[in-house]
Amino acid sequence: LESRWSRFPSFGALSDSIRDDGGRLERGPVRFDMTPSGVAAYQAYFARRGDGATTLAWVSVATDARMGAGRNFDQAWSNLLGSSAPTVAGVVQASRLEEARQLMLRADSALRAADWVTFGNVWDSLRKSFGIGPDTVAR
Repeated sequence: LESRWSRFPSFGALSDSIRDDGGRLERGPVRFDMTPSGVAAYQAYFARRGDGATTLAWVSVATDARMGAGRNFDQAWSNLLGSSAPTVAGVVQASRLEEARQLMLRADSALRAADWVTFGNVWDSLRKSFGIGPDTVAR
């Protein structure tokens, strides 16, 4: 799992960024948990700066058929579900409009394929990107 997780392009950028700042990336243990759909694995990575401060920098997750990663567990799980892409702090990120456009394209593709699970996950991510909660109604 660790070798597969390290192949995420954004993981390499993260590692390089931490090293360039004089810090180092340290990994925690791989942990396993039982979910209703089977076994899930996850691993946290921590950035240790030169001044000794340590912060959560990356989380990798996996189920039997999928992998995901992100800057925290929620982002990693969202990536595993296909609702987002992992990003690295300090790297220029797409504007909210571009992020929404990408999510809308993914939602549209899932809709056309009648993949309701992916559509629902991406739609939830789209709502979150605009700060719209699940109970918000249009007036």
